[in-house]
Amino acid sequence: MALAAGMSVTAFAADGTATLVPEAGKNAQQTADVTIKATVKELGAVYSVNVAWTDLVFDYTESAPASWDTTEHKTVASTGTWTADGNGSVTVTNHSNENVYAKITYAEGGDYTNEVSAKGVTVTATPVDAVTELSKGTLANKTAITEGGASAGQNQIKATVKVEGAPTANITSVTAGTFTAVVGTTSSLD
Repeated sequence: MALAAGMSVTAFAADGTATLVPEAGKNAQQTADVTIKATVKELGAVYSVNVAWTDLVFDYTESAPASWDTTEHKTVASTGTWTADGNGSVTVTNHSNENVYAKITYAEGGDYTNEVSAKGVTVTATPVDAVTELSKGTLANKTAITEGGASAGQNQIKATVKVEGAPTANITSVTAGTFTAVVGTTSSLD
């Protein structure tokens, strides 16, 4: 019995607990490892690309009508202003967690020459015809924007249009041109 009283006894229970009995003048100890195990599905590609445009309908408000110059014997164009000062744009922004490719093309409308250009109005578009790689959306490049293209690290491209001139005759609602935004996951955007 004296022999049993002088020995340290450690007992383990099935639930992972232990009873420690120290010897006189000695400590008893037990170690337990902390093991972590997790199975997480990897987030795949998430694509979210926004195409935004300003109002692309331009109205001319005449402030002074056209007149006839009796000295020079020619028509003096009217004066006036275009809505939005004749400025419009189309912007493509990548909010994805992967890079994407984009371009914004512009094609003149079929009636542009007869109904717009011939009546003294000029429409100048600056598309982004070249396929441009847009970086994945991050806070660092969220506000980066360049007209006519993007530089490395940017997540936006912007095409613009400018309407100028004073119409020499009425222009009914005519499509002067059309922007087309194309976005894809590869640089082949045909």
